[in-house]
Amino acid sequence: MSNAPRAALQRPVRLEIEASCAACHRPVGLGAPHLRVACSACGEAVEVSSVSWTQLFAEIDEKSFDLPETDSDTRVAEQVTPDGRLVARYTLGAPTCAKCRAELMLVEPGTDDSLECAQCGTKTTTFQAPGWLRTDLPTAMQLYGASREAEARAGSFWLTFQGTPPERREKHQSVIQAAIGPGPERPAVISTPTPRPATRHRWEWYAVVAIIAVIVVAVRECGRRAAGTPESERDDAVESSH
Repeated sequence: MSNAPRAALQRPVRLEIEASCAACHRPVGLGAPHLRVACSACGEAVEVSSVSWTQLFAEIDEKSFDLPETDSDTRVAEQVTPDGRLVARYTLGAPTCAKCRAELMLVEPGTDDSLECAQCGTKTTTFQAPGWLRTDLPTAMQLYGASREAEARAGSFWLTFQGTPPERREKHQSVIQAAIGPGPERPAVISTPTPRPATRHRWEWYAVVAIIAVIVVAVRECGRRAAGTPESERDDAVESSH
């Protein structure tokens, strides 16, 4: 048994899946996650939406995540569809040879090949899960013993999951976010007002104007006095200066 974290390991699940036929109401075996097959009883089309498939496998992925690798109980997952029900009976366990039941080794996700049984030489197909399923459920990885053709087929196949189930991962993220909080708030930006030039009060302007007026009057008065001085007085003033 590996000591690696559960999410890091491939988790193979054996599946037996049936859908309801809307025409004859009989169960139709599905050998892979096909979106449309013909009923083996009446020949009418049986359609299963990608949403129904995704929800079914998401339930299986979530419920099987905590089960021990040695668990061998068969469990049931179910989804209601417009035509009836989509039912899966699933059991944890590695894929096995269809003939001798020998255990087959797991391959890297994305492999498209036929695995040869080391005991009897019987080959088992393995290929990647459909793109639409991996988009909606990233933990869905690899199919074993599944039918490539979209046809009704009773029997079992395997699907491996790897990684933390999306619903559980979202819960973990919510718990972590609640624990650490929303983070520090951005400090408020305080704008410093631009200093305005000092303004004079009205009375100061009046004083300035009054001073200017006094100066003007004084200059004019001096001018008039200078103009009105007699010539003899100016001469005496000149002589006295000498």
